Amino acid sequence: MVHAVSDDEKPGFAGQKYQQKSVDNIVVQESINLRTGTGGVMRITGGIFRGRQIKVPSGNCRPTQDMVRQAMFSMIGPRVEGARFLDMFAGSGVVGLEALSRGARSACWIESDRRALSVLKENVERIYPDAKSSAGRSSLRFIGGNVLTFLQKGLENQKFDLIFADPPYDRNEEKGWVGRILDILASVDVLAPGGLFIMEQSSKEGFGGESGSWALVRDKVYGSTRLRFFAMKETGGSSNDKKGDIRGHI
Repeated sequence: MVHAVSDDEKPGFAGQKYQQKSVDNIVVQESINLRTGTGGVMRITGGIFRGRQIKVPSGNCRPTQDMVRQAMFSMIGPRVEGARFLDMFAGSGVVGLEALSRGARSACWIESDRRALSVLKENVERIYPDAKSSAGRSSLRFIGGNVLTFLQKGLENQKFDLIFADPPYDRNEEKGWVGRILDILASVDVLAPGGLFIMEQSSKEGFGGESGSWALVRDKVYGSTRLRFFAMKETGGSSNDKKGDIRGHI
């Protein structure tokens, strides 16, 4: 159902027609401090860190908008609890932090831009209470470098239940991100059995829907953004989704 949303309810960057109506002085002060010298501020939409604000690196970083993240996590629902989450082209790290907020067991971020990676680490250390403890560090991993290169290396035999990728939008389809990433993921043992790969793209980017080892199980558009959900096919051709078809959670 579509309904009108007032300006102070709209998700998005803080300071851009978005206000929290009931926040304490600590959150207000945090908001003021975070705005200085960054590309903006976003917020976590659900879980134990709901409402906490995230620095967005300045420059060309295009973070996943609040509304899109909220919709994505609503769709994958109970899969997040206890999941091992991989956030690729991570930018501010907000998607991985959102996963931790909603109960993920661990998170790994891959980001090629050094300045963005520095802001990402700062966000995690500020929001995740155990980030600097030995126990907390064991559940967190930060990788600086090219996403495709690290995927091809197999990430040291590490497996993930949920993999999210948000590369630069490829409206002219020159990079072919989705096909390249799917091919690499199919050739390395990174996605755990029953896992999902989620791709954020421009709504104008096309894709045939079926690709070799993969089945497209959900395709949703939110304004200029498209989310596609992929599961590995079983030998017989159906999707290898041992936790139940994602469509059952929508």
